[in-house]
Amino acid sequence: MKNFILNFMKSKPVAKKIVIKTSAKKELLNLAQAPAHQEFWVNRGPMLRNLRELANFLEVVDVERFNYHTKNGRNDFANWVRDILHDADMAEAIKKAKTISATHTAITKALKRYKI
Repeated sequence: MKNFILNFMKSKPVAKKIVIKTSAKKELLNLAQAPAHQEFWVNRGPMLRNLRELANFLEVVDVERFNYHTKNGRNDFANWVRDILHDADMAEAIKKAKTISATHTAITKALKRYKI
């Protein structure tokens, strides 16, 4: 018995990796497209049809055009996403974002939920 205890104390603990498999995969959403004649027309800029195009636009927009759509407590981007693309959660995140960078980051994170 003494030898068993000594050998047991000398042995190295074996770490086991536990893997839990789940069958539930997170379903990706289809990227909503604005219906004809309900695209977002940017002031002195392009026409946007979905969140991907909005994210791309925010990479190049200047502050003046961004502010045109977000001044005086309104946010045309958030309203369009809520009313036309029917993504209330994304619209709320856009509304909370106060800068171009913050808006772009919010949209980029949200795009991970979509099939693109």
